Amino acid sequence: MEPVQRQIESSVAVPADSAGRAVLHLLSDEPFEALNALAHLASPGPDHDKTRFVPCRASDDGPLKHDPCCSALVRFAEALRRLESIRETLTGFGWVERALQLFLTVHVGDPDSLQALQGMASWKQERPPFGPSDDIVILAGGSAPELEDAMDQLRPHLLKAFAGLSIKLVSGGTQSGISRLAGDIAQDSHRAITGIGYLPGSMPPGAKEEVDGRRFSIRVKSTETEFTPMDPLQFWTDFMAAGLVPARVKLLCYAGGRISRTEVAIALAMGAHVAVILNPELSEDRRSVDPDWQHHPRLITLPIEASAIRTFLRADLRQSGGINR
Repeated sequence: MEPVQRQIESSVAVPADSAGRAVLHLLSDEPFEALNALAHLASPGPDHDKTRFVPCRASDDGPLKHDPCCSALVRFAEALRRLESIRETLTGFGWVERALQLFLTVHVGDPDSLQALQGMASWKQERPPFGPSDDIVILAGGSAPELEDAMDQLRPHLLKAFAGLSIKLVSGGTQSGISRLAGDIAQDSHRAITGIGYLPGSMPPGAKEEVDGRRFSIRVKSTETEFTPMDPLQFWTDFMAAGLVPARVKLLCYAGGRISRTEVAIALAMGAHVAVILNPELSEDRRSVDPDWQHHPRLITLPIEASAIRTFLRADLRQSGGINR
Protein backbone atom coordinates (compact mmCIF):
# COMPACT_ATOMS: atom_id res chain seq x y z
CA MET A 1 0.00 0.00 0.00
CA GLU A 2 2.85 2.42 0.80
CA PRO A 3 4.17 2.68 -2.81
CA VAL A 4 0.63 3.23 -4.05
CA GLN A 5 0.07 5.86 -1.36
CA ARG A 6 3.28 7.68 -2.29
CA GLN A 7 2.27 7.63 -5.95
CA ILE A 8 -1.13 9.12 -5.13
CA GLU A 9 0.40 11.72 -2.83
CA SER A 10 2.80 12.84 -5.52
CA SER A 11 -0.02 13.19 -8.07
CA VAL A 12 -2.29 15.26 -5.84
CA ALA A 13 -1.03 18.82 -6.23
CA VAL A 14 -3.10 21.00 -3.91
CA PRO A 15 -1.24 24.19 -3.00
CA ALA A 16 -3.18 25.25 0.11
CA ASP A 17 -1.58 23.92 3.31
CA SER A 18 -4.90 22.86 4.86
CA ALA A 19 -5.90 21.04 1.68
CA GLY A 20 -2.60 19.20 1.57
CA ARG A 21 -2.94 18.19 5.20
CA ALA A 22 -6.49 16.98 4.62
CA VAL A 23 -5.36 14.74 1.77
CA LEU A 24 -2.38 13.36 3.69
CA HIS A 25 -4.46 12.68 6.79
CA LEU A 26 -7.03 10.86 4.68
CA LEU A 27 -4.34 8.73 3.06
CA SER A 28 -2.81 8.04 6.49
CA ASP A 29 -6.06 6.65 7.93
CA GLU A 30 -6.62 9.74 10.09
CA PRO A 31 -10.15 10.77 9.11
CA PHE A 32 -10.84 13.07 12.07
CA GLU A 33 -7.67 15.02 11.35
CA ALA A 34 -8.64 15.13 7.66
CA LEU A 35 -12.03 16.63 8.53
CA ASN A 36 -10.44 19.20 10.80
CA ALA A 37 -7.98 20.27 8.09
CA LEU A 38 -10.78 20.53 5.54
CA ALA A 39 -12.82 22.64 7.96
CA HIS A 40 -9.85 24.99 8.29
CA LEU A 41 -9.67 25.20 4.52
CA ALA A 42 -13.34 26.23 4.41
CA SER A 43 -13.21 28.66 7.31
CA PRO A 44 -13.01 32.27 6.09
CA GLY A 45 -10.14 34.49 7.10
CA PRO A 46 -10.37 37.71 9.14
CA ASP A 47 -11.33 39.81 6.11
CA HIS A 48 -14.53 37.83 5.57
CA ASP A 49 -17.91 39.08 6.70
CA LYS A 50 -18.31 37.03 9.88
CA THR A 51 -22.09 37.33 10.09
CA ARG A 52 -22.95 35.75 6.76
CA PHE A 53 -21.44 33.90 3.85
CA VAL A 54 -21.77 35.23 0.33
CA PRO A 55 -21.35 32.65 -2.45
CA CYS A 56 -18.11 33.15 -4.33
CA ARG A 57 -19.83 33.22 -7.70
CA ALA A 58 -21.04 36.61 -8.87
CA SER A 59 -23.98 34.81 -10.52
CA ASP A 60 -25.15 31.27 -11.08
CA ASP A 61 -23.13 30.96 -14.25
CA GLY A 62 -20.43 33.53 -13.47
CA PRO A 63 -16.75 32.86 -12.85
CA LEU A 64 -15.33 32.22 -9.42
CA LYS A 65 -14.31 35.31 -7.54
CA HIS A 66 -10.68 35.49 -6.47
CA ASP A 67 -11.30 34.17 -2.98
CA PRO A 68 -8.66 31.86 -1.46
CA CYS A 69 -11.26 29.85 0.46
CA CYS A 70 -13.38 29.21 -2.64
CA SER A 71 -10.61 28.42 -5.08
CA ALA A 72 -8.87 26.12 -2.58
CA LEU A 73 -12.12 24.19 -2.03
CA VAL A 74 -12.55 23.74 -5.77
CA ARG A 75 -8.99 22.46 -6.10
CA PHE A 76 -9.49 20.13 -3.15
CA ALA A 77 -12.59 18.73 -4.86
CA GLU A 78 -10.45 17.92 -7.89
CA ALA A 79 -7.91 16.19 -5.64
CA LEU A 80 -10.59 14.15 -3.91
CA ARG A 81 -11.95 12.97 -7.26
CA ARG A 82 -8.52 11.50 -8.02
CA LEU A 83 -8.88 9.31 -4.93
CA GLU A 84 -12.35 8.05 -5.87
CA SER A 85 -11.02 4.74 -7.18
CA ILE A 86 -9.62 3.79 -3.74
CA ARG A 87 -12.36 5.31 -1.59
CA GLU A 88 -13.27 1.94 -0.07
CA THR A 89 -9.77 1.63 1.38
CA LEU A 90 -9.81 5.10 2.96
CA THR A 91 -11.50 5.34 6.35
CA GLY A 92 -13.66 8.44 6.48
CA PHE A 93 -13.65 9.16 2.74
CA GLY A 94 -17.45 9.50 2.88
CA TRP A 95 -17.20 11.95 5.79
CA VAL A 96 -14.73 14.16 3.95
CA GLU A 97 -16.77 13.95 0.75
CA ARG A 98 -19.97 15.02 2.55
CA ALA A 99 -18.21 17.86 4.37
CA LEU A 100 -16.79 19.07 1.07
CA GLN A 101 -20.27 19.12 -0.49
CA LEU A 102 -21.50 21.21 2.43
CA PHE A 103 -18.62 23.67 2.18
CA LEU A 104 -18.94 23.96 -1.59
CA THR A 105 -22.64 24.72 -1.17
CA VAL A 106 -22.13 27.40 1.47
CA HIS A 107 -18.94 29.08 0.31
CA VAL A 108 -18.84 28.50 -3.44
CA GLY A 109 -22.57 28.43 -4.12
CA ASP A 110 -22.08 25.25 -6.13
CA PRO A 111 -25.48 24.11 -7.48
CA ASP A 112 -24.33 20.51 -8.06
CA SER A 113 -23.29 20.13 -4.43
CA LEU A 114 -26.60 21.59 -3.25
CA GLN A 115 -28.51 19.20 -5.49
CA ALA A 116 -26.52 16.28 -4.09
CA LEU A 117 -27.30 17.36 -0.53
CA GLN A 118 -30.99 17.71 -1.33
CA GLY A 119 -30.94 14.13 -2.61
CA MET A 120 -29.47 12.95 0.71
CA ALA A 121 -31.93 14.81 2.95
CA SER A 122 -33.25 12.53 5.68
CA TRP A 123 -36.96 13.23 5.20
CA LYS A 124 -37.24 11.67 1.72
CA GLN A 125 -40.87 12.21 0.65
CA GLU A 126 -42.04 13.47 4.03
CA ARG A 127 -42.33 17.05 5.22
CA PRO A 128 -38.96 18.59 6.18
CA PRO A 129 -38.52 19.08 9.95
CA PHE A 130 -36.78 22.39 9.33
CA GLY A 131 -37.79 25.62 7.64
CA PRO A 132 -35.63 28.46 6.30
CA SER A 133 -36.72 30.80 9.12
CA ASP A 134 -36.17 28.34 11.98
CA ASP A 135 -33.76 29.16 14.79
CA ILE A 136 -31.62 26.10 15.43
CA VAL A 137 -29.54 25.17 18.47
CA ILE A 138 -27.26 22.15 18.41
CA LEU A 139 -26.38 20.64 21.79
CA ALA A 140 -23.15 18.67 21.47
CA GLY A 141 -20.98 16.93 24.03
CA GLY A 142 -20.01 13.73 25.74
CA SER A 143 -22.09 10.69 26.52
CA ALA A 144 -19.66 8.47 28.44
CA PRO A 145 -21.05 7.02 31.72
CA GLU A 146 -18.39 8.77 33.79
CA LEU A 147 -19.74 12.15 32.61
CA GLU A 148 -23.22 11.80 34.10
CA ASP A 149 -22.34 13.73 37.29
CA ALA A 150 -20.95 16.55 35.15
CA MET A 151 -24.16 16.53 33.11
CA ASP A 152 -26.18 16.83 36.31
CA GLN A 153 -24.16 19.93 37.23
CA LEU A 154 -25.11 21.57 33.94
CA ARG A 155 -28.76 20.44 33.83
CA PRO A 156 -30.43 23.17 35.99
CA HIS A 157 -28.52 25.92 34.19
CA LEU A 158 -29.59 24.64 30.77
CA LEU A 159 -33.23 24.32 31.81
CA LYS A 160 -33.23 27.91 33.06
CA ALA A 161 -31.32 29.21 30.01
CA PHE A 162 -33.72 27.60 27.50
CA ALA A 163 -36.92 28.49 29.39
CA GLY A 164 -39.41 30.38 27.23
CA LEU A 165 -37.54 29.85 23.96
CA SER A 166 -39.18 28.45 20.83
CA ILE A 167 -36.52 26.70 18.75
CA LYS A 168 -35.51 23.44 17.12
CA LEU A 169 -33.03 21.64 19.38
CA VAL A 170 -30.74 19.11 17.68
CA SER A 171 -28.72 16.54 19.59
CA GLY A 172 -27.81 12.85 19.68
CA GLY A 173 -31.16 11.26 20.52
CA THR A 174 -30.03 8.89 23.29
CA GLN A 175 -30.90 8.52 26.96
CA SER A 176 -27.47 9.47 28.27
CA GLY A 177 -24.98 12.32 28.35
CA ILE A 178 -25.66 15.57 26.58
CA SER A 179 -28.56 13.99 24.67
CA ARG A 180 -30.31 13.29 27.96
CA LEU A 181 -30.12 16.99 28.76
CA ALA A 182 -31.48 17.88 25.32
CA GLY A 183 -34.43 15.59 26.00
CA ASP A 184 -34.97 17.21 29.39
CA ILE A 185 -35.01 20.67 27.79
CA ALA A 186 -37.55 19.68 25.14
CA GLN A 187 -39.82 17.93 27.64
CA ASP A 188 -39.64 20.83 30.09
CA SER A 189 -40.67 23.28 27.34
CA HIS A 190 -44.07 21.61 26.82
CA ARG A 191 -43.54 21.43 23.04
CA ALA A 192 -42.26 25.00 22.60
CA ILE A 193 -38.90 23.40 21.84
CA THR A 194 -38.79 20.57 19.31
CA GLY A 195 -36.20 17.94 20.15
CA ILE A 196 -34.63 16.30 17.09
CA GLY A 197 -32.19 13.43 17.56
CA TYR A 198 -29.61 12.17 15.07
CA LEU A 199 -28.18 8.76 15.84
CA PRO A 200 -26.79 5.58 14.24
CA GLY A 201 -29.09 3.09 12.59
CA SER A 202 -28.02 0.40 15.05
CA MET A 203 -26.99 1.48 18.52
CA PRO A 204 -23.50 0.68 19.80
CA PRO A 205 -23.18 -1.32 23.06
CA GLY A 206 -24.27 0.61 26.13
CA ALA A 207 -26.23 3.28 24.24
CA LYS A 208 -30.03 3.43 24.41
CA GLU A 209 -32.22 5.35 21.99
CA GLU A 210 -34.67 7.81 23.52
CA VAL A 211 -38.11 6.85 22.20
CA ASP A 212 -40.24 9.23 24.28
CA GLY A 213 -41.84 11.62 21.80
CA ARG A 214 -42.06 14.38 24.41
CA ARG A 215 -38.27 14.47 24.44
CA PHE A 216 -37.35 13.80 20.81
CA SER A 217 -40.36 14.14 18.56
CA ILE A 218 -38.17 13.45 15.51
CA ARG A 219 -35.38 10.86 15.33
CA VAL A 220 -33.13 10.55 12.29
CA LYS A 221 -31.05 7.40 11.88
CA SER A 222 -28.00 6.97 9.70
CA THR A 223 -26.60 3.77 8.20
CA GLU A 224 -23.72 3.85 10.70
CA THR A 225 -23.35 1.24 13.46
CA GLU A 226 -21.72 3.63 15.92
CA PHE A 227 -21.55 7.35 16.57
CA THR A 228 -19.42 9.05 13.92
CA PRO A 229 -19.10 12.52 12.34
CA MET A 230 -21.73 11.40 9.81
CA ASP A 231 -24.44 12.26 12.34
CA PRO A 232 -23.58 16.00 12.49
CA LEU A 233 -22.83 15.95 8.76
CA GLN A 234 -26.35 14.61 8.19
CA PHE A 235 -28.08 17.32 10.17
CA TRP A 236 -26.06 19.96 8.32
CA THR A 237 -27.14 18.24 5.11
CA ASP A 238 -30.74 18.59 6.24
CA PHE A 239 -30.22 22.24 7.18
CA MET A 240 -28.86 23.07 3.74
CA ALA A 241 -31.50 21.04 1.91
CA ALA A 242 -34.18 22.93 3.85
CA GLY A 243 -32.72 26.31 2.87
CA LEU A 244 -31.48 27.30 6.34
CA VAL A 245 -28.92 30.07 6.62
CA PRO A 246 -25.95 28.80 8.70
CA ALA A 247 -25.78 32.07 10.67
CA ARG A 248 -29.17 31.13 12.21
CA VAL A 249 -27.53 28.08 13.81
CA LYS A 250 -25.90 28.09 17.24
CA LEU A 251 -23.97 25.23 18.78
CA LEU A 252 -23.41 24.64 22.49
CA CYS A 253 -20.70 22.13 23.38
CA TYR A 254 -20.00 20.67 26.82
CA ALA A 255 -17.61 17.92 27.91
CA GLY A 256 -16.99 17.03 24.32
CA GLY A 257 -14.77 14.30 22.94
CA ARG A 258 -13.41 13.60 19.50
CA ILE A 259 -16.71 13.71 17.63
CA SER A 260 -17.86 16.84 19.46
CA ARG A 261 -14.64 18.64 18.57
CA THR A 262 -15.30 17.72 14.96
CA GLU A 263 -18.85 19.08 15.31
CA VAL A 264 -17.40 22.38 16.49
CA ALA A 265 -14.99 22.55 13.55
CA ILE A 266 -17.74 21.79 11.02
CA ALA A 267 -20.11 24.34 12.58
CA LEU A 268 -17.49 27.10 12.53
CA ALA A 269 -16.56 26.31 8.94
CA MET A 270 -20.23 26.41 7.94
CA GLY A 271 -20.77 29.85 9.50
CA ALA A 272 -22.54 28.98 12.75
CA HIS A 273 -21.82 30.54 16.14
CA VAL A 274 -20.34 28.24 18.76
CA ALA A 275 -20.06 28.41 22.54
CA VAL A 276 -18.06 25.92 24.59
CA ILE A 277 -19.21 25.59 28.20
CA LEU A 278 -16.21 25.09 30.46
CA ASN A 279 -16.25 23.05 33.66
CA PRO A 280 -12.94 23.26 35.57
CA GLU A 281 -13.72 19.96 37.31
CA LEU A 282 -13.54 18.00 34.05
CA SER A 283 -10.36 16.43 32.74
CA GLU A 284 -8.29 18.58 30.41
CA ASP A 285 -9.35 16.67 27.29
CA ARG A 286 -13.03 17.27 28.17
CA ARG A 287 -12.89 20.95 29.14
CA SER A 288 -10.40 22.58 26.81
CA VAL A 289 -11.08 24.39 23.55
CA ASP A 290 -9.31 22.86 20.56
CA PRO A 291 -6.15 24.99 20.09
CA ASP A 292 -6.73 24.94 16.34
CA TRP A 293 -9.96 26.91 16.78
CA GLN A 294 -9.69 28.78 20.08
CA HIS A 295 -9.14 32.18 18.44
CA HIS A 296 -11.89 31.84 15.86
CA PRO A 297 -14.09 34.99 15.83
CA ARG A 298 -17.34 33.01 16.10
CA LEU A 299 -16.29 30.82 19.02
CA ILE A 300 -16.64 31.87 22.66
CA THR A 301 -16.23 30.11 26.00
CA LEU A 302 -18.87 30.26 28.72
CA PRO A 303 -18.99 29.37 32.42
CA ILE A 304 -21.63 27.02 33.77
CA GLU A 305 -24.08 29.83 34.43
CA ALA A 306 -27.66 30.05 33.17
CA SER A 307 -27.40 33.79 32.53
CA ALA A 308 -24.31 33.45 30.32
CA ILE A 309 -25.80 30.58 28.35
CA ARG A 310 -29.10 32.42 27.92
CA THR A 311 -27.32 35.54 26.67
CA PHE A 312 -25.65 33.46 23.97
CA LEU A 313 -28.92 31.78 23.00
CA ARG A 314 -30.88 35.03 22.81
CA ALA A 315 -28.24 37.19 21.14
CA ASP A 316 -28.97 38.13 17.54
CA LEU A 317 -25.55 37.02 16.36
CA ARG A 318 -26.51 37.47 12.72
CA GLN A 319 -26.53 41.22 13.26
CA SER A 320 -23.82 41.67 15.87
CA GLY A 321 -21.21 39.42 14.27
CA GLY A 322 -20.63 37.67 17.57
CA ILE A 323 -20.51 38.45 21.28
CA ASN A 324 -17.49 39.43 23.27
CA ARG A 325 -15.59 36.88 25.27
